[in-house]
Amino acid sequence: MNYQDMLKSDLIFLDVDAESRTDLYKQIAKKLNTRGYVKSSYEAALNKREDEFPTGIVSDYISIALPHADPENINSPFVCVVTTKAPIQMLQMGYNTEEQASTFFFLGITKSDDGRL
Repeated sequence: MNYQDMLKSDLIFLDVDAESRTDLYKQIAKKLNTRGYVKSSYEAALNKREDEFPTGIVSDYISIALPHADPENINSPFVCVVTTKAPIQMLQMGYNTEEQASTFFFLGITKSDDGRL
């Protein structure tokens, strides 16, 4: 697979006005579904996975999140880049401590067996 094909201009959403994680996920799921990248089950699967396995990552420079759902909810692989107008409360991966993230990389993973997108 050519990974350059996964990042497209129609999958970059800047300054999204979202009040919460669930609001953001709803907005992005709708956009991805309209473009045919995900199934109608995607939004619920995205929230379920985030509840079970938080995807926030904090570094010295930026706080991000890597939301994703199980492969059966994805039609075709993608990377969707999103920034929000205001930070969204998330939980850190592995620590479950709170963080504020305003940069999100939604990953459309289609193969669970080898970790490839």
